Amino acid sequence: WSSDVCSSDLPVSGAVTFEYTLPAEANVNISIFDMYGRKVSTVMQAVQQAGAKKVRLNPVGMSGSKLEKGVYLIKLKTGYGSAGQKIVIN
Repeated sequence: WSSDVCSSDLPVSGAVTFEYTLPAEANVNISIFDMYGRKVSTVMQAVQQAGAKKVRLNPVGMSGSKLEKGVYLIKLKTGYGSAGQKIVIN
């Protein structure tokens, strides 16, 4: 399986596109963590079919409010492994 976060090299102020490919059906969990390792948002928690996926993430916290400026980690976790990507919110 593979994953890639588009627009991750630049600071973002809006939505971020997260792309990944699943080799088979899997439980998918996408979460956002602050740089202290605290989970600030669960973006997705679902079973997905095999194939290429594209998820548009709006960086918001658990309360639904926009995340504060700073550095965050988007983490994709499946039964096949996990991947993370740093993003900067400005």
